[in-house]
Amino acid sequence: MRIVGVPVYRYALSSSEVWDGGRLMELDAATDDNGSHKSAAATRGPNGLSIKGSAYSGVIGGNPGTTTYWSPAFLKRPVWISTQDGQPLSVTVRSGRIERFSAPSGAVEATRWQIGGGLADLDLFYDRSGEWLGSEFQARGETVRMVTLDVDASLSPLWIDAA
Repeated sequence: MRIVGVPVYRYALSSSEVWDGGRLMELDAATDDNGSHKSAAATRGPNGLSIKGSAYSGVIGGNPGTTTYWSPAFLKRPVWISTQDGQPLSVTVRSGRIERFSAPSGAVEATRWQIGGGLADLDLFYDRSGEWLGSEFQARGETVRMVTLDVDASLSPLWIDAA
């Protein structure tokens, strides 16, 4: 957000993930939330996913998604790992209606999913090939819409749902 051209709020997230067969193997993320620094790191071991984050440290089982939202396969997973602070989040998924989504390349048909639970209310948009187009949420009384700049349908198989 800027007031008279001066930034009054800054958010930056750098996140790297390693996936194998639809399973999160490693996560390394750092966040600057308006001067508040947070982190999340995870590695898969024999007992599950070992997480060390600014909000949570411990081991969780299963096959969680992450809050990068890359794949609609994540919608089938009841737990996601916050890339901001490592917190495991129990999520609920609602809807799945088709609508037009404004992307940099023009309007496209997309499926809107409403996410709740441990994650603040969030809408995620995926195209027909399963690529994440963007998200929409409320922050400080404003609607925030994030839109991907480039969609690459060849990436969606990387996040297939593993048992």
